[in-house]
Amino acid sequence: TNPETTNRTIEKSVFRNGDLQTEQFDEKTRKTITAVIDQGLPKFNTSEEGAFVLYEPFYSEGRLIILGGGHIAKPLARYGADIGFKVTVVDDRPSFANAQRFPEASRVMCESFDSCFDRLQVNNTDYVVVVTRGHRHDAVCLRQAITEKPEYLGMIGSKRRVKGLMAQFRDDGFTEE
Repeated sequence: TNPETTNRTIEKSVFRNGDLQTEQFDEKTRKTITAVIDQGLPKFNTSEEGAFVLYEPFYSEGRLIILGGGHIAKPLARYGADIGFKVTVVDDRPSFANAQRFPEASRVMCESFDSCFDRLQVNNTDYVVVVTRGHRHDAVCLRQAITEKPEYLGMIGSKRRVKGLMAQFRDDGFTEE
């Protein structure tokens, strides 16, 4: 559950005479919806008119963005699609960034890692995994992904490699968080 969702004003949209109107929910309904979002479980409530109302959480398909199209990306893309992610793969090599190599991906981009974030439009519900070839583009990808604050940001690498990148980022002014 994304905590930012529950901090927003919860409103309902209804059509009246062909016009879309937005209204605030009553306190009981607002609390029920907040609980449903926080817990991720459906709940029944009784409306003011005595009708039973089912409140059910609905989440859009999560997006898994894989930066790198090498040998690790292939099973990761397949697994991501199998568990319900909308998979996007990015690589700067046409022979690695194509639909034939990643048939389960909903989007494959052949794009420079320096510029792909402009087109990706990463948001706070995305999962981003960095698996670039030989770690050549890891720092470029991480530097951009960190500023987008995705739900998850992961990278594969040896302990030494990860420790070195973390030290480099701290030297560049990034905090531990």
